[in-house]
Amino acid sequence: MKKIIYIILALSLVTFSCKNRKEEKRQKVQVTQKAETPVATQNPDMTEEAPQSVTLLEEDDFGSLVLISLKKTVCFGECPAYSVQFYKDGTVLYEGIENVDRIGKFKGKLEMSQINEILVSANEMGYFNLDPKYDNEYVSDMPTATTYLDYKGKQKKVICRFECDKNLIKINKLIENLTNSMSMKKIEQ
Repeated sequence: MKKIIYIILALSLVTFSCKNRKEEKRQKVQVTQKAETPVATQNPDMTEEAPQSVTLLEEDDFGSLVLISLKKTVCFGECPAYSVQFYKDGTVLYEGIENVDRIGKFKGKLEMSQINEILVSANEMGYFNLDPKYDNEYVSDMPTATTYLDYKGKQKKVICRFECDKNLIKINKLIENLTNSMSMKKIEQ
């Protein structure tokens, strides 16, 4: 009987601890998200603002702020590693990590029409019908590309590490090309 009580007590503590950590994280994100003045867009529903801080949001905290996100991880070779987020007010936050032209944190601005082009193209290519994960646990040293889109209330994250869908690769290339072609101001190292 004592063992059961100890198990219940331990589970209660773990559950309570996890809830507190999530709440602390949410409060921390809310504090760092002081808003900029919204940019007038063609779609009045898309007036939510990007955080003024240059810290990229964690995927769990995208909420209704981020429309597009692409994160590429390092590998043992020369894989480009970076993270980029496109916000509903047209703000773009970028962090170059390794093997990219821009190393450090950058901020830029796009017209909503440019962001919407990617979202419409991705939707037409079947992004929301893709598997949530493309991977093979027996293959090592592959970079991971994590793509997130929010289009007309549909939100989806797709993780691609091995044998990715060809349309997902095209969508990631559209995001990458737009990111590389835009002008950005360096914010931090």
